[in-house]
Amino acid sequence: HSCHCCFLRSIRFIANWNYYFIFIFNWSELLITISMNTCLNCGNQFTDKYCNYCGMKKNDGHIYFKDQWHDAMYYLFSLDSPLWKTFKGLMTNPGRVGNEYISGKRKSYYTPIKYFILATAIYLLLTKMTGFNVVQTQQEALGLPYRPNPVSDMMRNNINYFLFLFVLIMAFVSRLFFPKQKKSYPESVAYFFFIAGHYILLNSIFIPLAFLNPIFVLFKYAVILYIIWGIVSFYTGNLFWRIIRGTAAGILGYLIYIFSVFGISLLIYKITQ
Repeated sequence: HSCHCCFLRSIRFIANWNYYFIFIFNWSELLITISMNTCLNCGNQFTDKYCNYCGMKKNDGHIYFKDQWHDAMYYLFSLDSPLWKTFKGLMTNPGRVGNEYISGKRKSYYTPIKYFILATAIYLLLTKMTGFNVVQTQQEALGLPYRPNPVSDMMRNNINYFLFLFVLIMAFVSRLFFPKQKKSYPESVAYFFFIAGHYILLNSIFIPLAFLNPIFVLFKYAVILYIIWGIVSFYTGNLFWRIIRGTAAGILGYLIYIFSVFGISLLIYKITQ
């Protein structure tokens, strides 16, 4: 009889614990369900601050000034932001930035095409705000009278389109001088979006300086050294031959670009007249 009672008590004990376990499990499941967030970007369910599928930050579907202010401050002034890291890297070692981006380390850097477009927008904004005319300023720096030229004006007014041609030409010419390097043409184009963007930013520095003294505009041609350095640092091999080939590729690519832009502008001018 005592054994029978002990058996019944054991059954009741197990049943009670099973009940409590089911109760706790259901509540914990309910709490997890309540704390789940639905990503408004991809529809995935997640519990953290960021979606584990697409990386989107949790939000309530509204835009607030504090969020925009936070994003602006992060991208403009945070030293860890992709924009500043890209700028600093392209200033100190452009080849490393390009090689790391191509090899897959892309979250740390700004997208090449975005960097290029941002730099172009800054340059065009400065020229519009200041009324800067690079041809006129060059003539003044050389002590020559300025005579408006419709072809040069067309080149200047469409520089934002021609700069894409600059990227394509430089990527093609650099691969001609470094044929054994394991860099595809699309990879070279991506890298030269970086180089062209930084080249434009460096040229933008001379716009306000040219109003102090027109002679400063001539220093922008020294920025071609940055293009050469970008080519030399991007490829591997003997340093001496990299410098020789990089210099030749930079100068030749730049000359091809200038003559191509002039030829296209002249052709368009002849057609439209």
